[in-house]
Amino acid sequence: MNPAHDPILAIDWLQLVLAAVLTLGLTSIVALIIRGPLYGVLQLVCGTDVAARFWTTFSAVLLVMGPLFLVFTAAGGASNLADFVRRAVYLVSFGVIGAFLAIGSAMMLCAPRRPPAEQRAAPIDRQGSDAPWNAPAE
Repeated sequence: MNPAHDPILAIDWLQLVLAAVLTLGLTSIVALIIRGPLYGVLQLVCGTDVAARFWTTFSAVLLVMGPLFLVFTAAGGASNLADFVRRAVYLVSFGVIGAFLAIGSAMMLCAPRRPPAEQRAAPIDRQGSDAPWNAPAE
């Protein structure tokens, strides 16, 4: 059987363009929403602004390209346009969740075990402190 005439693999130009627009639109919105908070976390994890900018951009590309690849490889075979859109949105959602899991796993593996504020904090000298918990009992 010729794959070009197989109804399971068939996808016309309208579906292809619709899949691209849906995927790029939805994933771009997610990437823009997560960009600021992700950059802040990556500054803490990476320690430098250059590294944080690189990994933020890398993550945004992953959030867009992963679902795009998934939709283009598995969205065909719908009997009508509504089923195709439903399947494409499902695949986009699945791809975004997968990309978040990959990013989250990588950050968990690379994150310091203690928050950076604790690593930089100087030991507290409680002997000479004027803090109320060190005040003599009356």
